[in-house]
Amino acid sequence: MDTGGQGGLRQGYADLGAAARGAGEGAATREAVGAPEGSVGDADVDDARIFKAFCSECRLQVLARLRTGEKCACDLLERIDVSQSNLSHHMRVLVDSGIVRARQDGKWTYYSIDPEGVARARRRLDELTEVRQTEGPGRCCDGSAGGCGTGEGAGVTDAGGVVAGPCGCAPARGCC
Repeated sequence: MDTGGQGGLRQGYADLGAAARGAGEGAATREAVGAPEGSVGDADVDDARIFKAFCSECRLQVLARLRTGEKCACDLLERIDVSQSNLSHHMRVLVDSGIVRARQDGKWTYYSIDPEGVARARRRLDELTEVRQTEGPGRCCDGSAGGCGTGEGAGVTDAGGVVAGPCGCAPARGCC
């Protein structure tokens, strides 16, 4: 990576830290993504921000490095094959997600995994993937439980004991 000599390299690290600090202070706010405060989509915006952190090989490499403790941006840059500006972007995503925290010390920025952010991500994953049964047979077919809405009525039980609505939508949902 050619950064214009040692001075350019140091300035790049300082820029990286400034980007992370800005991100940690809400640079990617709800307003920036078009969701007004208090809107129904707030939780979705927050969830997307959390889980976006895990959707890049580079960010997963950063997280693997941070598992052994706090690292300076310069250490991460030396060990991950990525440009300074690209690392800056990935660190912003990680800090915005709450999974990673940034700490400024002079011109240097140090990153670490935030246990509270990790716990929040685990809770949200558990909540989002919790399987729930709806009340009573036939509810998915009437559309009241998010089913197909065909109104074809109560389901039937096959030889294997699987309850399925006449439309066939229930086996995937387990709601008829």
